[in-house]
Amino acid sequence: MRFTASAFWGPRRHPASEYADSLSSCLSALKEISSDLSGWRSLGPSEEEAQANRPINTDSASILSFMEQGKELDESALTGVRLEFWNGKESASSFSMNCGITGGESRLKNNFLLRLPDTEEIEGGLYSENRSTAISAAIIRQFSPDWFTFSTKEFRKMQDRKVSAPYVGWLTYFSHLPETKKPTAPEVDIIDFHEGVLMKAAPSPKDTTTEDVARACKAVGIPLKC
Repeated sequence: MRFTASAFWGPRRHPASEYADSLSSCLSALKEISSDLSGWRSLGPSEEEAQANRPINTDSASILSFMEQGKELDESALTGVRLEFWNGKESASSFSMNCGITGGESRLKNNFLLRLPDTEEIEGGLYSENRSTAISAAIIRQFSPDWFTFSTKEFRKMQDRKVSAPYVGWLTYFSHLPETKKPTAPEVDIIDFHEGVLMKAAPSPKDTTTEDVARACKAVGIPLKC
């Protein structure tokens, strides 16, 4: 299984420098969690060229420079800017960020996605409960998303969801969850966290089954495909 830690938020009129600060702080926190989550470099038209790219500086000023090369973010920006990098390792991780989308119809199109290696390609450390929780917490704290999930493509496909609607994973964060939808089942762990609530479907990502995700979906009223 390959997990992606995904944060989504709606329109925000923030200056580019604020996004750069958030991304820089997030990448610093991820590096402290695991050295595998560092050494970020640009993609390339081929694997050979991508491998040849040197790691980028991840301080705020350097990230802002990358953002300005893409598209300047200002108060009139509607389509925002996209950044994407990978870590150049055999068991590769990559991240992308779309930010500065301020159009009224954008809903949750602003996002930060951290794509992790397949669980079979790496040792268990990155997918331990503590490290996976720390990865999730770092992303949530820096981007204050409307919704976050630590999930897989397989878990996402089993849920009957509309575009821009939340889906559930091993770990799911909601910035706002009505009291009537807060899970009460003892097998679904939910705690107050940051500006919202954090729900855990199983002890660790590797332990998570489709039955665990189905139970978590039911707990918060997200329908499953028949």
